[in-house]
Amino acid sequence: MKTIRVTILKLYKLLAVIALCLPLSAIAKGEVETFYKDPTYTNFIETSERFNYLENSQDPYLESKFLVYTTLILHKHPDFKSNIVKDFGSFNTNQKSMIYQGLLGAGFTKEANEITRRYHYEIAPNVNFTVDKINAIQFNDKIETREQIDLQAAIMDYCWVSFFATGDEKYIVKLVEYAKKHEDTNSHFIPVQAYFWSSGALSKQDPNIKEILVKLNAPGVSSNPKQ
Repeated sequence: MKTIRVTILKLYKLLAVIALCLPLSAIAKGEVETFYKDPTYTNFIETSERFNYLENSQDPYLESKFLVYTTLILHKHPDFKSNIVKDFGSFNTNQKSMIYQGLLGAGFTKEANEITRRYHYEIAPNVNFTVDKINAIQFNDKIETREQIDLQAAIMDYCWVSFFATGDEKYIVKLVEYAKKHEDTNSHFIPVQAYFWSSGALSKQDPNIKEILVKLNAPGVSSNPKQ
């Protein structure tokens, strides 16, 4: 009976972590937000309109996930800068916040200052999510608390949204290396199971993810194209 209770408790926690470990797309419309496949300014603005999900989210990490996504897109597509300055006044409240912070995180202080001058808009930058710090994010090897489990799930999402933003497989490599290292580590059971869930679900929606996972010999991923 004790074993059953532990299993149910782990399942409950896993479901809670999965609720945090949902990509932007799942929150927005139930599909993978593969911006990297249509890296246009129009697509970026349409995607960023969904930042209003921040207002009703129960995920304490959602704002930072949006910020990671925005910052990496702006860093990779500096040609968006001039249109952003021109269109900034038409953005909704959460768009303005995320895009302004994204400009600063991507190093485009000149454009952020121009927005401040034109629209009298200014907020403090999030210094924890510059491009360099985003790319330096690492999974924790030691997990002792529920908060650390939730943070591990958030880091997992940072990797996924970074891939959706850029198409750079280095972010999936980071996920796979974590899963391989801790697949049999009891304290990492819940986040590793969340990895299995997210990688399985997302690879079905984006064939590129499946190809990368197979190439990396990722845990839990079959090389059979029908699976």
